[in-house]
Amino acid sequence: MSLKISLELERIKDLVVKGMYFEALDMIEALEKWENLDSTSRMKINLLEIRIKLDLGKYQEALQLSDKLKMESQRTRNVIIENDTSILVAEILIFMGDFKKALDLVVKTDSILETIHEENSKEYKLRKVKLLRMKGVCNKATGDQKATDKNLNESLALSKEIEEDLETAKTIDRIAMYTYHNNPDKASKLLKQSLDIRKAIGNKYYIAQTLNRLGIIYSNKGHLEESLAYYVNSYEMSKDYENKDFSAITNMNIGNIYQKKGMLNSSLDHYFNAMKEAKEVDNKHMIAACLYNISSIYRTRGELDDALEYLKQCKTHFTELNFLSGLAASYQSMGIIYYSKGDYEKSTELFTRSFELREKEKSFTGAASSLFYLIILSLDKGLLEKAKIYHEKLERINEKEDNKLIHQKFNIAEALLLKTSSRTPKRAKAEELLRNVIEEEVIDHTITTIAYLNLCDLLLEELRIIGDQDVFNELGTLIDQLFEIAKKQYSFSLMAETYWLKSQLALIDLDLKKAKNLLIQAQLIAEEKELHRLALKISKEHDELINQMDKWNAILQKEASLSERLHLTNFNKILAKIIRNEEFDVQDLEQERPIMLILLNKDGQTIYTQKFLELTKLDGALIGGFLAAINSFASEIFESTGHIERIKYQDYTLIINVQEAVLFTYVYKGSSYDSLSKLNEFVESVKKSKLLWTSLMDAVKTPTALDFSVKTTLERKAEQKFL
Repeated sequence: MSLKISLELERIKDLVVKGMYFEALDMIEALEKWENLDSTSRMKINLLEIRIKLDLGKYQEALQLSDKLKMESQRTRNVIIENDTSILVAEILIFMGDFKKALDLVVKTDSILETIHEENSKEYKLRKVKLLRMKGVCNKATGDQKATDKNLNESLALSKEIEEDLETAKTIDRIAMYTYHNNPDKASKLLKQSLDIRKAIGNKYYIAQTLNRLGIIYSNKGHLEESLAYYVNSYEMSKDYENKDFSAITNMNIGNIYQKKGMLNSSLDHYFNAMKEAKEVDNKHMIAACLYNISSIYRTRGELDDALEYLKQCKTHFTELNFLSGLAASYQSMGIIYYSKGDYEKSTELFTRSFELREKEKSFTGAASSLFYLIILSLDKGLLEKAKIYHEKLERINEKEDNKLIHQKFNIAEALLLKTSSRTPKRAKAEELLRNVIEEEVIDHTITTIAYLNLCDLLLEELRIIGDQDVFNELGTLIDQLFEIAKKQYSFSLMAETYWLKSQLALIDLDLKKAKNLLIQAQLIAEEKELHRLALKISKEHDELINQMDKWNAILQKEASLSERLHLTNFNKILAKIIRNEEFDVQDLEQERPIMLILLNKDGQTIYTQKFLELTKLDGALIGGFLAAINSFASEIFESTGHIERIKYQDYTLIINVQEAVLFTYVYKGSSYDSLSKLNEFVESVKKSKLLWTSLMDAVKTPTALDFSVKTTLERKAEQKFL
């Protein structure tokens, strides 16, 4: 190889290190046209080209080129080139998620490396750095945490010894991503070290990778805006590289932020886009991750059958890849879904499989999570002895691991066991353990929420027995604190559920108006965030309350005791459903039947009416009854614009929405679930029309008949929304 060719190769290599891939490809194209290129030079050019294809996410092209290069290196008996090709192929396989195949190749390549280099040479050490790091990555994927730590730490030490900054940064990134669950502050510090190294090198693609990983850390810490900023910055910096695989990762991570913020539709869009890009580069691991995240959206919405379908597809991919941690997570998520559906046998089977896999991969955090759910499940089934066995296993992990999340799960599990006792000292100890958890830092809001809900359950039982006002006040304080956690974590399902619980407190306090308003707020949040099943649950509860208003008014007159009032609520049932996250059966809902639309002014004068039934089926006396029912609430309702009221008249329900000086009322029979959203959408469509809104405001001031064209437009809009 001539000196001139060597210098050109070094220039290309320098461009690759700096992330100037397209400039490097131009130089490669020019260099390949040189007439005096020998076989070794051509193969070294091919190695650089494979590296570029790999970084640009063009894995299939890189593999095809690798196959040709491997054949050529074998033909020319160039063992070093063959070995370097294998190192690149192993890295490609890792990026494509095929960790088992990658590990086999790494082990084979490592054994050959020993025969072709002196152990003290820099060439040997540089290749060893890469192989050790890839071993660590594959060990993590296949479940050997001890080997992961050992190989990554050796790789880092060796890269620092030979002062290979880019390799050092790559290994630091991997170590950070494998420690962030237990120590996010340490992971953040490591990634910022890596970022400084990569900025000094100037490789924007690798800078984008670290920014993306910092986004993951900040997301895990609950700093969603900072996380999103890292993701967007990463995406913008990487756009020029047109790397579909990296774009898929960023899309998925942005989807995670939108999911945490309750923007479920936006989140789904990003997940599906990420999956499409992952399929283009045949990254099965990324495809599986997208399927897992898509399932979590459907689970949040309460659409459990759809969630299960995506999880089954996800499980298939993780099984093919032998990715144990992903497989264990899939089993656990499926177990939670079957638990919500009331299928305890299937749920137990799945949690057990999840635990066995995590035990096999020595993932103590994951194993603790599986045991935690097995304890909850056993206690729900009344299998106390079985729960104690799982608890002993969890205790051994807790004693061995210095992990706050495991410790919290252990304390909650112990509290749940104590809670089954009727003995006061044991229940007091359970209360103490749960209080300890809720007073600690929120590491996983789901676990903290479980502690809050079970403490509420203990207080509710105490309130039922002794009817003490102080216990009632403390219960209210706990639910207020739970609501604040929901707000901080952007957990809109928990926010809606907390409003639901607050409505029960208002009922016990005999504030019927507040109880109804809280249920409306709960349903509006659930509907806005596409939590359809939860919205249905809350709407049904509201219907039941409206149907029982006569009973509650009688209780109000009677001045019943606190214990009596608690007994009349559904507080225990609602709290139990929330704790178990039970699936809601929509089959028993009576279909909504639109009856009438009525618009009134403050004086109770009718501005507009529209009947959705034939005239003979809706007589004047009935309409008069509707008007009387509305007017009985009118003065109170008009106190604030945007006020929503739901009232009952005979077999009919009336939903009222006040906007400035106009009272919109929708009358219907049956389930109320869609009625609220229908009326809100109708009101907004009217307000957006300048002609309609101005006409209504004029009619409010001086009651006159609306123009025919206005009536026709209102009628058309009403039919579009309500029928």
